[in-house]
Amino acid sequence: MANTIDDLLEEVRSLKAKTVAPDPTGIIAAAELARERAESLRDQAIKERDEALAALAKVKADVQWTMGQLLIRDIIYLKSDELPAAVEGWLPGWGQDPEDTARIAWLNQHGRIKIHAHNWLLAIPHQMVFAEESIPDVYNLRHIIDISRRTCPEGNNPKRP
Repeated sequence: MANTIDDLLEEVRSLKAKTVAPDPTGIIAAAELARERAESLRDQAIKERDEALAALAKVKADVQWTMGQLLIRDIIYLKSDELPAAVEGWLPGWGQDPEDTARIAWLNQHGRIKIHAHNWLLAIPHQMVFAEESIPDVYNLRHIIDISRRTCPEGNNPKRP
């Protein structure tokens, strides 16, 4: 049995001589390099995220500016009901009614206007709810402005869902 133990001891010694332990400095250097790459990728991803958030914030601000300045909501909620605005009496001579100055001042303050290739679009705010109210037959532009002034005295557009 002693022979066997000596043989085993000799085999263990020869295996120890053949086996090379890994260099801990090489393992540490590889781990540090991998960490540096990961940190670089993380920093790049954070930078791209921040740029994307800034671009999104700019788009949101531009949309808000557009909604406030150009009033696209007037077009979005535009009704397609047409009125005969060119028939006789629809465009009365301004200045003949003593209330015309107040109408024009209100319209200048609260109305919106757009021009296109072949027409002008005039938006006059109101707060009428078509499903709940009966709209009177309007007979001229003065009447439209008067209805709008009564229903929307401050010129605020109605709150829409």
